[in-house]
Formats: sequence, structure tokens, C-alpha cells
Amino acid sequence: MKQKIRSCVFPNGSRLIAEEMPYLQSSITGLFVKMGSDYEPPHLNGISHMLEHMIFKGTQNRDAKAIALEIESLGGVFNAYTARDHTCFYFMSLPGVTAGIFDIFRDILFNPLIPEDQLEREKAVILEELKSSDDDPQDVVFQNLNELIFEDTQYAKTILGTRDTIRSITRNDILDFMHSFYTSKNIFTTYAGPAE
Repeated sequence: MKQKIRSCVFPNGSRLIAEEMPYLQSSITGLFVKMGSDYEPPHLNGISHMLEHMIFKGTQNRDAKAIALEIESLGGVFNAYTARDHTCFYFMSLPGVTAGIFDIFRDILFNPLIPEDQLEREKAVILEELKSSDDDPQDVVFQNLNELIFEDTQYAKTILGTRDTIRSITRNDILDFMHSFYTSKNIFTTYAGPAE
């Protein structure tokens, strides 16, 4: 079967890459931000991952519960992850509702509130993730090897950040970071599924 892959750049600078798969009964859409731990300033190490957590905490139009309920009521399942060179927010859905869920994701990415009380709670969650990572031999070996190979470069940093950087990141740091990197030109969207 021949692949049907299309790509376009919109007037605002964002890019869409889509593969039509008419035989599928569901679709997946990913919004990729071209920013991950490798490109963070050392004093903000872990901010991409922290922002990935914070972005679902509410917007100017929806609180966290409304975000989850609206997406799930459309039959969508959503998640996110942070990598060394990008952060991805994605959802899977049934055909015909992608545009509705995409509008919710656009709201999440461009109108987040980043509530101060939620930020402090999420810092505690991330500090627990750091403890778990320290208990995983594979994570420890990988990070130690990374630090040896990439000593004194931006590639030696961890995706999660350090205890000191996590504790010191402020709401203003996150808002400034978003203003700099969460822009249409720095986000691209992928879609795979039946034509809608």
C-alpha cells in the first residue's frame, strides 16, 4: 500500500505532517515543541519536564478537570513526554473528533495558567521522580555515562533536572520559557489516521 504523507507550513510558521491511513479506526495527533533538556540553560535544567507537567493544570478557559473531561467525552486519550531535544503532547481519538481535541490542546499550549499552588505540588512530584530515578540502576548508569561522555557540555544534563534547579524554578521562569519557546514557529504537529 502506498503511503499518503503530506506536509505544509501555515502562515503563522507552524508545520503539519500528516499520514493518511484510511484502514485505521482511530488516529493519533502529536504536538512537538522543539525544546528539551539538551537546550535548557543550566540554572533551568528540568524546566521542560516541569512545564510538561504544569501545562495540563488549567488554562484561561478550562480548569484541569474540564480539560480531562472534555477530551475524554470526545473519546480521546492524552499524554505527554519530555526528551532531550523535544517535548511532545499527544492524543489518540476516534475519527471525526480530532479537530475538537486539537482546539483543547491549542488552548493548553497557548493559554496555560501555571498556578503557583499547583507548581509547588508538582515540584514535590518531580522530586519524588528524581528519588525513583536514583533507585533505578539503569537510570543511574545511563546518567553517569552521559556525564562522563558529555562532561562540561549541555548534553550532560538530565531530563528531570536536579533537586536544586527544580526547587529554584519559579512561575515567572516558566512563563518566560514558554514565551520564548512555545511559539507557532517552534511547534510542529503530526497526524496519523483516516482523513477527516
